[in-house]
Amino acid sequence: MNLNKIDMSNNIPMKIYILFLLFFLLFNDIYSQSWKNYPYIPENSLISFPKDEGRHINEPTEWWYVFSHLKGEETGNDYTVMLTFFYRDTLSFDGLRIFNITNETTGDFFPNASPVIYIVNSEEHLEIKANLFTHTETWTTKTDNQGILIPFQYNLKAHSPSTAIDLDMNVIKKPLILADTGFLYQGINNYTYYYSFTGMEISGSITIPGITENVSGTGWFDKQYGNFHPEVGEKYEWFSIQLSNGMDINTWNIFTTDNLLPDSSIYKSFNCYINDSSFHNTSNFKIEHLGYFYSPDSSRIYGRKFRIVEELLKMNLIIEIQNPNCEPQIPFPFYEGPIKIEGLVNGKHVDGKGFAELLHIYEFPDIEIIAPSEGWDFNTPVKWTLHNYDEGRPLAYNILTQKEGIGEYIPLITGLTDTFYNLKVDDLAYDTLYRFMITAYSVDTFLVDTVYTNEVFKPNAINNINNKLDLIISPNPFDNEILISTNNNHLKRGTNILLITEEGKKVYSKSIYEKLTKIRINTSDFKKGIYILVVTKGNSIYIKKLIKIN
Repeated sequence: MNLNKIDMSNNIPMKIYILFLLFFLLFNDIYSQSWKNYPYIPENSLISFPKDEGRHINEPTEWWYVFSHLKGEETGNDYTVMLTFFYRDTLSFDGLRIFNITNETTGDFFPNASPVIYIVNSEEHLEIKANLFTHTETWTTKTDNQGILIPFQYNLKAHSPSTAIDLDMNVIKKPLILADTGFLYQGINNYTYYYSFTGMEISGSITIPGITENVSGTGWFDKQYGNFHPEVGEKYEWFSIQLSNGMDINTWNIFTTDNLLPDSSIYKSFNCYINDSSFHNTSNFKIEHLGYFYSPDSSRIYGRKFRIVEELLKMNLIIEIQNPNCEPQIPFPFYEGPIKIEGLVNGKHVDGKGFAELLHIYEFPDIEIIAPSEGWDFNTPVKWTLHNYDEGRPLAYNILTQKEGIGEYIPLITGLTDTFYNLKVDDLAYDTLYRFMITAYSVDTFLVDTVYTNEVFKPNAINNINNKLDLIISPNPFDNEILISTNNNHLKRGTNILLITEEGKKVYSKSIYEKLTKIRINTSDFKKGIYILVVTKGNSIYIKKLIKIN
């Protein structure tokens, strides 16, 4: 509306037009953010506001979590701030407060954690007053002059011996309700209620050693309550992502206790804010692991670089840890720090920022050579096993040989993903001694293991060993059972049976101490995929690739 073009021919006072304009602008703002009123209950949701911003006395675990990216007004420093209030019913006190500030310009990390007793923890809205034994801290919903709650606006005050914050928070994007209803399962035994404020304006003051200044920037708020216990059981990798195109993503993968990443909604989740009227929640996406890094004391290894692919949104993002120093030690060591993002959404370039919380710890691969061994010949595959399989650490393998056991090792084959290799006629010379070296490595070669044969071996050309054992394996492909049988009683004392995944993880083993004509292996709990059967008897070995179809 242009005030210079208002028609005054009806002698309507200018004040009336100004009041009409103010009313129009106010009404338009309220309509565009109609959700920003209390009470607010998202459609089909189990979450309501402000009530579910408060404490849930019937849930054993609850946390209030915020991170922010801030800019100092005087120094121009970039800061990240993370603060979480936990409630846990298994502690001798009410919970914990974790408070970390990082000067991202210098890389300095200032962690602080303390047990708390909640003096106030409202069940009706966000109002926390926490006793940290040396001082109190508050996180409250702001109110107007009449004491009425101002929807989705908060103030947080906290300090440690060397740091402090006094921050005002204003939610500017509609709450993201995870899994549509706000209720979901996380891992085999846990459930949670979960929502996020993916866009917040933040302003206030910050103190770190030698600096106190006003700051402003953006933030993210997470609220969870349920029976999950992050310090025990299954570990996870969690990411909050704020993209330059306005999209925000809350996503994670959970590892089983034997380091698998099941393709299931209870182990992986992708929740995307598109705009205030569009959200996308799914478990149909991929997280690829592309790199790793040491903790500051070099005693733990975390994921450093990841790729997230989601087909419906045509999304392909690279996520990378921004500051490896961000590792709190209480209640246990874990990574909690900023990430940078770059990639494509629907064919258009985007970048972004966010935070990662990494609880899963990686190990160097531990491999062992199975063949060559005593009695080995050219027809027997070179074979090794991986003792500490981890689905978050995909490996490739190189095989190298050393002729006559002297001189340099020469690559025989590189980049294998199987844990065996069938020699070709041109690979090695018959009646020549060789020593073997096998190297396992992650995609960024940060995680490496190398093993050697202790002896030299001569690849004599003899009949195929598989024919000597004369085994019958059925069915293949298989579903719930594998039957191993023979017509010449080779399944007798001294026969060893090993079944491993394509990656080398052992899933079945048996040593036979009596004469048998058949062995049944129950495979109903096996994952769909490729398996390798290895049967040995004396100096003979039988290796066969099998496929699980369901």
